[in-house]
Amino acid sequence: MSGDFPATVTSDSAWVTKAGRYCWAAVYTGDTTKGIGGSSDTSTGECFVVNPVQPTLSTQAGGGGVVGTAVSDVATLRGTAPKPTGDVIHTSAPDPTTRTKAAGTITFKLYGPSDTACGNLVYTSSAVAVTGDGTYSPAAFKPTDAGTYHWVASYTGDAPNTLDVAHNTDCTATKENVTITTVASSLTSAQTWVPSDAATVTASAGGALAGQVTFQFFTSADCSGTPAWSATKDVAGASPQTVASGNAPAQTATGSFSWKVAYASTNPAQRSIPASCHETSALTITNGGAVTSP
Repeated sequence: MSGDFPATVTSDSAWVTKAGRYCWAAVYTGDTTKGIGGSSDTSTGECFVVNPVQPTLSTQAGGGGVVGTAVSDVATLRGTAPKPTGDVIHTSAPDPTTRTKAAGTITFKLYGPSDTACGNLVYTSSAVAVTGDGTYSPAAFKPTDAGTYHWVASYTGDAPNTLDVAHNTDCTATKENVTITTVASSLTSAQTWVPSDAATVTASAGGALAGQVTFQFFTSADCSGTPAWSATKDVAGASPQTVASGNAPAQTATGSFSWKVAYASTNPAQRSIPASCHETSALTITNGGAVTSP
C-alpha cells in the first residue's frame, strides 16, 4: 500500500458455502519510512451472518374417485441450497455443477374424511428422499370411507443451509383436497316358487285307514316324462286323513306342472287308489332387470 493517507482499500471477494456467522479481519502492517505504525480491526462491526435459505413447498393432490380408488399427492420443492463444500470459504465462485444438492426427506400425511378440519390421520407415507429442488410423490393409498380427505406435506430441511418447511398443515388448501364417493349399488331379483301338494284319504267303513300316498311331481302339463321329484307318505288313523307331500324342488322359470297321486291301502277292507294325473298348474315368472342406486 502506498500513496497519500487516509486511503481506502477494498478486499478481494469471498464466497462462503455454509450458513453461519463470519468476521472480516483487516490488518495493516504500517510504513516505518513514514513513521506510521501497523494496525488491525477485528471488531464486531466486521462480523456478519449468512442465513440459511427458506425453501417453498407447493403441492397438488391427484384426483379422487369411488371408495377403493388409490389417491396420491405431488409436492414441488423449490429454493433449496446446496450442501457446504469442504473448504467453506472460497476466493472464487464454486462451480455449481460440482455442489452436492440439499438432502432431507418429505413426508406426506392424509387426513379425513372431514369437511370442516383435518379430521383423523389415516395415512403417513414413508419418508421420500430429497435431492435438491424437484417434484416428489408418496406411495398411493386407498381410503376405505367416503368423504373429503386432505394431504399435508412437510420437508425436514437440510441444516445448516436449508430450513424446513410444511404445506397445508391447517387443511385449508383446496388443491390438497381429495373427494372419495360411495360405490353405486345394483340388484337383481329372481322369484322362486316351491310346489307342494296334499291328499285327503277317506273310507266310509272298514276301520282305521292304513297305507301310503305317493306323490309324483312333473315339469309337464300331463305327467309325461320322468318325475322331477316324488315322495311317499304314510296314512294311518280314523278316516279322513290328510297328508302333505312336502316341498318339491323350487321353480324359477315359467312352465306347466302336474302331479300324479296314488294311494296304496294296506287295510284289506279298503281299496287302493291307482295313480292318476288330475292336478295341473301353469306358472308365469317375470323377473325385472337390474336396478342401480342413484
